Amino acid sequence: LPDEVWSLPPMGTFNLHASLLPQYRGAAPINHAVMNGETKTGVTTFLIDHEIDTGKILLSAETAIDPQETAGEVHDRLMKMGAALVTETVRGLAEKSLKAVPQVIPPGTTVHTAPKIFPADTLINWEDSSQNIHNKIRGLSPWPGAATVLSSAGNEMKLKLFRSLTSYDVRDEPGTVIVKDNRQLFIACGEGSVEITELQPEGRRRMTSSEFLRGKNIQGYRVLPEPKPLSD
Repeated sequence: LPDEVWSLPPMGTFNLHASLLPQYRGAAPINHAVMNGETKTGVTTFLIDHEIDTGKILLSAETAIDPQETAGEVHDRLMKMGAALVTETVRGLAEKSLKAVPQVIPPGTTVHTAPKIFPADTLINWEDSSQNIHNKIRGLSPWPGAATVLSSAGNEMKLKLFRSLTSYDVRDEPGTVIVKDNRQLFIACGEGSVEITELQPEGRRRMTSSEFLRGKNIQGYRVLPEPKPLSD
C-alpha cells in the first residue's frame, strides 16, 4: 500500500503475519518455517511501515509444529489463531491498552527470510539428508507440492510428493527407488531414505503410495541426484 493510504488512520494500519516476527519476513512464512524444521511458529500483528514486515509489533501468539505436520495443517491452525489475534488487536487499539514495540533480533540469532516459492524451488535434491527432504515435502504440502522425476530407459514419471517418513534402515545410492512388499515406496537420500506415503502422478489424482504401486511396476526406475527442471 502507498504511504498515503496506510498513514491515513490516526492509530496506524496494522497487518497480520503468519510468523513470529522478526523471523520469516516475506511471502511464504509458513512453508519456509516447516521446510527449515522449525519446532514452533505463530502469528503476529504489527504496524505497517515503509519496509515489508518490519513495523512495530502489537501482539503475537505462538504454537508448536509437530514433526509430521504439513504446511497446510499449520496454516489452518494459524488461520484461527490469527482471527482471534486480529480481534484482540482491534480491541486493544480501541481501548488504548496496546503499546507497539520495535522488532528486536536477539544477539547471535539468524533471521530467516520467506521469499515466494517458484516451481524450481519445489524440486528435491536426493543428495540431501532424509530429514531435510522430509521437511521439504511437508513444507510444500499441499501447495505447491514437492516435485521429483523418476526415470528408466528414457521413460519419465513426474510426481508430486505430499507426505513422507524418514528411515535409516533402508539405504542405497541417492536417488535409488526401493519398493517393499509392493506397498511401501522408499527413495534413498544422501543420508538414510524417505518413505513416500502420499503422492500424485502427473495427470492423476492424489493417492497413497500403496494405491500408486498397485499394478504399477517401477522396478528399475530411479531419481537422478541432480534436480531436473520441470515444466509448469
